[in-house]
Amino acid sequence: MKKTLVAIFVILFAITLFVSSSCQSEGDKTITFTGTVTWVELEGGFFGLIADDGTRYEPRNLPEEYQENGIKVRVRARLCEECASIHMWGTIIDILSITTL
Repeated sequence: MKKTLVAIFVILFAITLFVSSSCQSEGDKTITFTGTVTWVELEGGFFGLIADDGTRYEPRNLPEEYQENGIKVRVRARLCEECASIHMWGTIIDILSITTL
């Protein structure tokens, strides 16, 4: 019984490490777009980005100075297509650089 619990723990730990590392992989696709910072009223609220082409992005690391509803921005980011979020609103990204327009 004890060996089974240890084995289950090791497997769950390994899965967690794999998922975490895949979200921060250097091989992830880098994108550049212009869009608008948007306050989204889901799951307690959060700031999302809506690209000019209508694509929705959920940044994991939007700097505080850009957390203002309605501002136009240019963003370079890394897609994290294997990541998950409770919001389920848009594609999760890690911002590499951001500037206001």
